[in-house]
Parts: sequence; C-alpha cells; structure tokens
Amino acid sequence: VYDNVDLQTQIAGLREAIEQLNINLTIERQKNALQRQQIDQLNVSLTAERLSTVAQLIDIMIQKTDNEE
Repeated sequence: VYDNVDLQTQIAGLREAIEQLNINLTIERQKNALQRQQIDQLNVSLTAERLSTVAQLIDIMIQKTDNEE
C-alpha cells in the first residue's frame, strides 16, 4: 500500500522523466531539422552541378554544329 508521500514521490519522478523525454525529443527534432537542411543544401548543390554539366554539353553540341557548317 502506497502512502501519500510515496505517491507524490513517484509522481515527481514521473514528471522529471517526462520533462527529460521532452528535452530529448526537442533535441532530436533539432537534429532532424539540421539534417533536412543539410540534405536540401546538398540537393541544391547537385542540381547546380547537373545544370552546369548540361550547359557544358549544350556548348559542346553548339561548337560541334558550328564546326560542321
């Protein structure tokens, strides 16, 4: 049988555990947001590289066409 003090102690412990879980959850969310931001930056960089490659290919094709004329 629990007395009132034991229950209050358990409730306080549970509240502390919940607080710590909330802190951990916030930290994980921040990490995930940072990872998403890094992925977005990588995608932008890769897209820029692809566009640059396409532009180079088009330039080569134009030069080849000019040389054939």
